[in-house]
Amino acid sequence: MAKKYLTKSRRSFLSYYILAIIMGFTLYHFYKSDTFSGFILYLLSFPFFCFLFIPEYEIISNKYYIKDENVENEEGIILKKRIIIPWRLVSQVSMKKNFLGRILNFGDILITTIESSNKGIIMRGIAHPEKILRQIEEKIGDKRVVF
Repeated sequence: MAKKYLTKSRRSFLSYYILAIIMGFTLYHFYKSDTFSGFILYLLSFPFFCFLFIPEYEIISNKYYIKDENVENEEGIILKKRIIIPWRLVSQVSMKKNFLGRILNFGDILITTIESSNKGIIMRGIAHPEKILRQIEEKIGDKRVVF
């Protein structure tokens, strides 16, 4: 059984990391110049840590598996939520890339199903999405249900 494990790419969080670096230098400047009191600096450091840790949490907590018989999305660290879609129920696969995604080669892959109860899976921030899209299309092949 072939199983491919995917996570979000750090490239997709480049804007978060740039903002964290800018905020870090700004906080350091405020600290050295004694512009603000210690309490205000602690309050201003909260967004800095958010811009650093939110991307890492997203990378750790979202996992995607491409298997021979299905595609899975697993979310969460302590409380886990898993969505499993067999290839025969996939109705459409598409890819989205924004401007930065075209430059850094990352994007979103959307997998929708023929069932109305299951909305599908959105693989956000995946590196090399064209390659992954081709692999998914190969897996689907003749396993789709035709009406």
